[in-house]
Amino acid sequence: MELKTDPVTNKTQVVVKGFSKLPITTMTGGCDFSTGTVNTDVLFYALPCTPLQPSDIATSGRKIPFLKDKPGAILGLRYQSKSRGLAHKKSSSAFQHSVTIDMCSNDKSVNMKLAKNSIHICGAKTPQGATEAFQLLIQNLLRVQKNFNYARSNPREAEIIAAFIAHHTIGLPIICSVQLGNSGKIQLVERKTDNTVILPADPQKLWHDQYIKFRTDYLKKPRLVVYDSGTTDAEPATGSAAGSPSDPAFDFYTYLLSFAHEYKHHTSYRKMMQWVYFNIPKHYADNPDEVMCCDMKLEITPLRVFMVNYNFRFEFDVNREKLAEIFNNYDHFNADFDKAVKHQVTVTLPLDQKELTLVKRKKGKKEPQRSWLVQKCGSITMSSPILDGTREAYYKFMKRIADKLPLIIVEKLPNAIKK
Repeated sequence: MELKTDPVTNKTQVVVKGFSKLPITTMTGGCDFSTGTVNTDVLFYALPCTPLQPSDIATSGRKIPFLKDKPGAILGLRYQSKSRGLAHKKSSSAFQHSVTIDMCSNDKSVNMKLAKNSIHICGAKTPQGATEAFQLLIQNLLRVQKNFNYARSNPREAEIIAAFIAHHTIGLPIICSVQLGNSGKIQLVERKTDNTVILPADPQKLWHDQYIKFRTDYLKKPRLVVYDSGTTDAEPATGSAAGSPSDPAFDFYTYLLSFAHEYKHHTSYRKMMQWVYFNIPKHYADNPDEVMCCDMKLEITPLRVFMVNYNFRFEFDVNREKLAEIFNNYDHFNADFDKAVKHQVTVTLPLDQKELTLVKRKKGKKEPQRSWLVQKCGSITMSSPILDGTREAYYKFMKRIADKLPLIIVEKLPNAIKK
């Protein structure tokens, strides 16, 4: 809302910003899986995290970094008391039955909570952006399942690929400490020799130049994978498809290699690869009815908006006491302000009966409503549990402000005017 003086009449005019020009600041929402389910116990360990540069973290403050050239990049995962990737403070209010995921979408980073049958999203700016983020996450899930399927159908080839990676990522010898447990107040630690993990400078060139020869030599060794997968290993691609996204062997290679940056000790990295190419496929070969990572056919319901926030401001300071008076018990509005304990006025407007049918309501919770938090400086945060009807509520609120403007406006001194 702006105040302009008519040069002809010298009267002050109130200019209200159109609702269509009011960008969504943040939005929370969710969807359910209409087809298929996911296994959160496995996914926490099986989703690759994108490595972050120090500059990405240093410039982000408390926000999730955004990598604009990597839509779908997963930056951090948290599940129960464990975390991977981007560090966060431990929270006792963390969702125990869902994996919390920090991920880059097409236009910003978002936070998602992935449960067995649903996805919750926070941070999207538009419904379209939220839906695109859901699809990017599903692509990540399906890629993991696709590689698990490859390891199960091609156990010998998966074993060779893991051995190839292990051979080319082993670094310098180091002495590491392995915690064995506690005996009273004494911590039992065993010191072992291990190796660091190094990353190939050009993974694709390494695959093209050396994998076939390594595979030929490796096949002369005794086989390590001893469970019956019920399938026959496919031959690796050697023509134009080799090393391309359509080459399942190369995709499995890049998938395993994407975890290397998370490990300091080579033994731990080899165990992780063995978990992927041997332990997981063997377990699900013995338990075919269980979901490995996710069903290969994952479909979601349309987005449900839980809360949408808009930030805007008046170009004048606000008399909070008067603002609370003009809204309290006016046309279904209510206002709450106590100068002794609050810095802002909270104006609320209940949803009508038709709007209430569009909201998912929880037992024991208050009736959902729209709210406006108004600061003394004129900054406002408008929140709504649904998109429908928010435009009309915005104009209803602004009309009341315009009608009672002389009562609530506080003139600023010239040196206090904010541009």
